[in-house]
Amino acid sequence: MLHRVKPSCIAHFNRNPFEVLVSGYMYHKAAAEKWVLWSFNSTLNQQSCHPEYKNGQMSGLCEGSQRQYWEQLWSDAVAQVYMESREGDFADLLPDAKPDENFADYLNRVDPDAGLIAQFIWAYNTTLAPLQFTNNYIRSKSQSCSLNVCFEDINDNCNATWHRILQTWQVEEPQRSAMLRGAAGSCPGSEAAANKSELHSSRHKMELANLTSEPDYKLVSRARELD
Repeated sequence: MLHRVKPSCIAHFNRNPFEVLVSGYMYHKAAAEKWVLWSFNSTLNQQSCHPEYKNGQMSGLCEGSQRQYWEQLWSDAVAQVYMESREGDFADLLPDAKPDENFADYLNRVDPDAGLIAQFIWAYNTTLAPLQFTNNYIRSKSQSCSLNVCFEDINDNCNATWHRILQTWQVEEPQRSAMLRGAAGSCPGSEAAANKSELHSSRHKMELANLTSEPDYKLVSRARELD
C-alpha cells in the first residue's frame, strides 16, 4: 500500500472499536482459533522475528523463515496481556495471569470487566492500532481514489455503499455493473452472506462452546464505561 509505484485504490472498512472489542472477547473466550490455546509461558519465550519485505511490500512471512508474521504479532499481544496483569497501568484491574494458562482460559476465569480490559490489551497490539493507522493514512490522501467506509453503512444501505466505493475507484462500465452484482452477494439479506456471518459470529462460537454471556449491547456499554 505504501510502496507501490502506481497508487492503489482502497476501501477501508471501519468497525465500531467497542463492538470489535466485545466481538473479540466472546470469540476468544470460545477458543474459536488455535492461537488462543498458546500458553502465556510459550508466548513469553517465543523467539521474535521481523517481517520480510519483497519489492517494497510485506510478504506475510518472518524474515528468513516460513513462519507467518501474524503469529509473532498475536504471540506478542498474548504475552503483553500476561505482563500487564502483573505490572503496569492495568495491573490493579487484572487478576494475575498464570504462566501455564492460555488466553481463552484467562478470559473465562476473570470477570467481564477484567476480560474486556485484557481483550483491549490484545486488540490494541493487533487490531486497533493498525485500524487507526489505516484510517488516518487514507484520510490524509483526500484527493486519492481511496476512502474510509463505516461498517454500519453496509448494514444500512449496502448497494448504495458499494456504488459509492466503485464510483470513488472510478470503475467504468461494464465492469462497474458486474462488480456491483458480485458485491451484492456480501450484503446483509443475501442467503450466502447470512449463513457465512452466522457461522463465523462470536455468539455462535460461544454457543458451540456451551458458554453464555450478557447481551452484546450490555457488554458494549460496559466497554464504553471502562474506557
